[in-house]
Amino acid sequence: MSSRSRLLILAALLLSNCALPLRAECTREAAMMAERESSTLETWQDLHASYKKYKQCDDGAIGEGYSNSVGTLLSDGWNELPRLLSLSKADPGFGEFVLRHVDQTIPAATLQTISENARSRCPTDAASTCARIISAVQETLAPQ
Repeated sequence: MSSRSRLLILAALLLSNCALPLRAECTREAAMMAERESSTLETWQDLHASYKKYKQCDDGAIGEGYSNSVGTLLSDGWNELPRLLSLSKADPGFGEFVLRHVDQTIPAATLQTISENARSRCPTDAASTCARIISAVQETLAPQ
């Protein structure tokens, strides 16, 4: 086999490994920790820290816990929206995580409060985020 062929094979192997997404494993210990805290997070900073540590565990009961925290923060903690905006700007994956957790596990009354907050209390520099929140609520409340 020629040197050129070897280099091509080596390059193909390296590139094929780079194309695979690297996702951390959700260990049993991480899942237990994530489940314990996911529904009790009271600030966007706390939610972001948990997301960074345990995003690989975001499923089932853990996901429902995160949805509970997101629902509470968007309904009762709307004044802290600027903090969500700055965290989402620095970490766009976190913003997507938050929107993904505006879901059917959040009570309808809470979803209505979130929608009303986004419609009537949206800061002018957050119009696109508020529109995305409203859209997520509408999709969640739409009949299946």
